[in-house]
Amino acid sequence: MLARVSPTYWQLLYIVPTLFFALPFAPAGAGDAPHSRDVIVGAVRWLPYEEIHVLIDSDPFTKFHYGEDFEKPFFHPIKGPFGQPLTRGLDKQDVSDHPHHKGLWVALEKVNGGDHWLEKDPIKHISAKIDRSETAKNGSLRLRTVNHWLGSEGKPVLVEKTDIRLTPDRLIGYDITLEPAGTEPVSFADTKEGFFAFRVANELRAKGGTGKISDSEGRSGESDVWGQTAKWVDYSGTVGGNDVGVAIFDHPENFRPARYHVRGYGLFAASPFGEKAYTKGKSEAQPVILQPGESLRLRYALYVHPGNAKTGNVNERYRQYVRATSE
Repeated sequence: MLARVSPTYWQLLYIVPTLFFALPFAPAGAGDAPHSRDVIVGAVRWLPYEEIHVLIDSDPFTKFHYGEDFEKPFFHPIKGPFGQPLTRGLDKQDVSDHPHHKGLWVALEKVNGGDHWLEKDPIKHISAKIDRSETAKNGSLRLRTVNHWLGSEGKPVLVEKTDIRLTPDRLIGYDITLEPAGTEPVSFADTKEGFFAFRVANELRAKGGTGKISDSEGRSGESDVWGQTAKWVDYSGTVGGNDVGVAIFDHPENFRPARYHVRGYGLFAASPFGEKAYTKGKSEAQPVILQPGESLRLRYALYVHPGNAKTGNVNERYRQYVRATSE
């Protein structure tokens, strides 16, 4: 796993199926990723944006983008076990709708009246730190990030502290803590636009592609899965001639079950903040209000797998995820 290379901090990291090797070249105490242009020293290659590269068995898996050229941090591309990107491209020829859908990201509409989902209000990256001690335990890469959700005046409204774990079997787990940035409360209103989100590759879409949508409750198809609660939802199809899929896991200890905003055109998201749109106005989620000093913890995961939900053992991987992360 190739993590981060910069003029002041660089180290080469590899994930293999049974062990994670770390070869640090950074000076003692260099843990925070600096805000600077990066260079992969071994290959002498400059990167155009601030990003962290992740490789599995020396093969590219994903990149974490956090530079100021973007309105929020996100992972892109995310590649499947056969090497094909399972995320929609970022180039204009790939993006015919919803340009704010970028890889794997976290965002939400209606945070103190702002809109971080449509990128009208940015989510500013503050820091990223690789936890090296995690590598010796279970072969995962652990990335700790801090982001500030800015309000309409450009000042921080919300602090997001996210602990991200990437495992050799292509699971990306998010452990998110949200807390007010200042002395004012933060309100999360009812909306379907959010929260833990993924945009599938055009070839993987259910509408116009090869994708099929299913969930842990035995439902299938956009019309039956959209807006429902489930332990997990899976989006599988054929990309580059190979059967592959992605699943989103909702952690059972979250304060409210997530509803899945999963669409045939390619959006795939889970959020605990929306009820009204999914119930045709019959019910509406009570606003979540965080007072200064309070926090809200949310956990989700994306699992990239070969095959479909059944052959990719999605349900068993969900159980493993819950066992490993429950308290």
